[in-house]
Amino acid sequence: GLHQFVKGHHRFVGYYENSGEFIGHYITWLNDWKAKNAIQFGEHYLPHDGDRKSLWLPEGTMSVMESLKFRPSIVSRPQNKIDEINRARPYFHKCQFDETACATGLKRLKSYRKEWDDKRGVWKNAPLHDINSHGADAFLTFTSSGFRENEVTVEAKARDRHRDRFYREDEGEDSWMTA
Repeated sequence: GLHQFVKGHHRFVGYYENSGEFIGHYITWLNDWKAKNAIQFGEHYLPHDGDRKSLWLPEGTMSVMESLKFRPSIVSRPQNKIDEINRARPYFHKCQFDETACATGLKRLKSYRKEWDDKRGVWKNAPLHDINSHGADAFLTFTSSGFRENEVTVEAKARDRHRDRFYREDEGEDSWMTA
């Protein structure tokens, strides 16, 4: 998901899912989205397995992203998924989602659930791993990333100073297009 932090809210302004593609596919998608929306990227938080290495990419995806002026960070795998889900819940009250651009991601979040144990007739203490779990895990990657609004750096504030142009006190709303 594409996230921005503006005036105390976590705004999700885009969502894209795919798997099995070479890193170049995702870089192209991100660069196209960036150009279309005339924005600048900040950090890119990747899941625990985001620095894939292969025969064709021995230096890994992090090196490729860094060489292309992205700022990737790997987010550690949660020790306990249920605990991580419970730690993520308080974030929702500060989140705003672009319902069109994030429609698939919202569907994944809404459909995320525990797995049912047919033999015992109870819910397992783990989420069901299905098509919805990847989208929900993207949100958990955000909440586990260590991003904290009170730690926005001076450098980030300087980089993002243009955002104030899009805020109008009389309207009380920010532009969605200042990712």
